[in-house]
Amino acid sequence: LAQGGINLVLVDQRFHGDSDKPEWGLHVHRLAADLRELLESLGGQKAVVVGTSMGAAVIWAFVELFGTKLLRGCVFVDQAPLQNKVPGWSLGSLGCYDAASLASLQGQLVEGGLEKFADGNVEFCSNKELSKELCDVLRAETCKCDPLQLGTLMADHTQLDHRPTLPRINVPCLNVYGGKSKVFPKEGCESIALKVTNCQNIEYPECNHWLYMEEPEQFARDLGDFVRRV
Repeated sequence: LAQGGINLVLVDQRFHGDSDKPEWGLHVHRLAADLRELLESLGGQKAVVVGTSMGAAVIWAFVELFGTKLLRGCVFVDQAPLQNKVPGWSLGSLGCYDAASLASLQGQLVEGGLEKFADGNVEFCSNKELSKELCDVLRAETCKCDPLQLGTLMADHTQLDHRPTLPRINVPCLNVYGGKSKVFPKEGCESIALKVTNCQNIEYPECNHWLYMEEPEQFARDLGDFVRRV
C-alpha cells in the first residue's frame, strides 16, 4: 500500500501494544474519542479508517459520537454490528455472545495467561498456517496487554448494538469478512451492507477472522483499490 502512494498511519489503540494503559477509559466510545483526537492531530484531513474486529466497532462508535465529517471512507473487517445474541438477533459472535461466554473468555485471559491465549487465538482465528515469525509477533504484542483490562473492554464491546448507527454512515464503505470465520457467521457481517447506504461486501471464502493475515496480498489489493476509488 505504501509503495502504491497511500499514506498509512498504524495505531496501537489504548490498552494495546505500546500505547498507554491507564486505569480509566475502558470503553469502546473512549477509543472512538482517541481516534478523533488522532485524526485532528494529523491536520483534520479526511481519512479512510480501517477497523478489524473490535476496531470496526470503534468506527461505528466514532460515527455515533462525531458523525463523518473527518472521514473519507470506512473499512470494516469481520465484525457483526452486535456481538451478543439477543431476541431477534442470532447473528452475533460464535464464541463470545452472552454473560456466560464472556465470563469464560475473561477467565481464559486471567487464569491461562496471555501467551496461551495468544496461541489459542492463532488456532481459532486463522484457517491457514501463519509463519512462525508472524506468530511470534502476535504473541509478543498480546503479552504487552493487561488481561483484566482486555476482559473489561470486551465486556463493554460485546453488549453494544451498533445497528441503529449504521444508516448514519454517509461515506463509502468496504465490508470484508471471512466465509469460514469461526468468530462470526458471515450473515452477521453481511448484514452491515443492508444498513449502510454505500457499502460493498467482499467475502474471502476460505478465510477466518484474520483474513488480512491469511490473504495479505488480496487484502492489500482490495483495500488499495477502495482507497484510490474514494
